[in-house]
Amino acid sequence: MKLSVLAAILVVVLSACASGPTVTDEDGDTAVTWNVDCSELETTAGTDFTDVSLPCLVGDGSYAIGPIGDRPMVVSLWASWCGPCVAEAPEVERFHQLLGDQVAVIGVNTQDVRERALYFADDFDWTFPSLFDERGEVMRGQGLMGLPAIIFIDVDGTTKATLSTGDVTTEVLVAAAEEHFGVTT
Repeated sequence: MKLSVLAAILVVVLSACASGPTVTDEDGDTAVTWNVDCSELETTAGTDFTDVSLPCLVGDGSYAIGPIGDRPMVVSLWASWCGPCVAEAPEVERFHQLLGDQVAVIGVNTQDVRERALYFADDFDWTFPSLFDERGEVMRGQGLMGLPAIIFIDVDGTTKATLSTGDVTTEVLVAAAEEHFGVTT
């Protein structure tokens, strides 16, 4: 009796700790609704990333990473299997909501499985595009050893800063953007 009550309590507690609502299709199968394309990522030549062209996480096409128009860029390197990336994901989205009109934000899913990456982006309701870097080219090209990482790229394509502490908050991102790009909230 005690064991069945304990098991029931455990089921309720674990259910409450789920990572958010699950989206299902008409057959009851789990479905992903996240669909932010990469069409805004037409970039100019001459950046630190011009030799790296990656497919969009959603849809077709490959894109270079670099400033978009006259906006600097924040590049968030992440993976669905990365624990600190889970904590950082809502912070990056809040930053995008605050400064997305002044600073372009893109994600780069790194060394992951595309389907898991899509579920991750869907769970956090990201409103910025993400590229798919199956082999970790950007991470290696920037000399990074792990995830998550945030790279600040100025309008001239220069890498201004990299944050790879794993405990980045919206406030830290805003302060870094103000310091490196001169933007204001």
